[in-house]
Amino acid sequence: MPLLDIYSLRNSGLDGIESQPIVSQGDIIARNSFGFTWSGTTLVEVWSTMSPINGTLRCAFTFYGNGGVAGYASRAQIYKNSQPYGVYRASQSEPVNFLEDLKFEAGDKIQLYVKAGYPEAGYSASVNNLSITKL
Repeated sequence: MPLLDIYSLRNSGLDGIESQPIVSQGDIIARNSFGFTWSGTTLVEVWSTMSPINGTLRCAFTFYGNGGVAGYASRAQIYKNSQPYGVYRASQSEPVNFLEDLKFEAGDKIQLYVKAGYPEAGYSASVNNLSITKL
């Protein structure tokens, strides 16, 4: 019987089994109920996870700017693989629940970025109740 070396395995496609986990519609893929508050004027990544599957995922989060002033809204946005991907959201005071249905491939990095609207006056941006659900 011939020996199998790494070259033979790779060239024969025998170097491992690649499969996606079984995820049903409505299954929560990732969740974080802890809050995060940021008081800087630059967008920063406050949360990230890796997509385990291909398909459309519902990204949900609660976002609010603490003490916003007209023209100085706090911002939040979903990123994919460190690039802006979702809607550039704004909030000045009350917590708002946002939902976005976005397409991802297995291995894509799903991130949430936020920035404060007017930190010089003590304002900040807060986010919590993050979840990723399969549609």
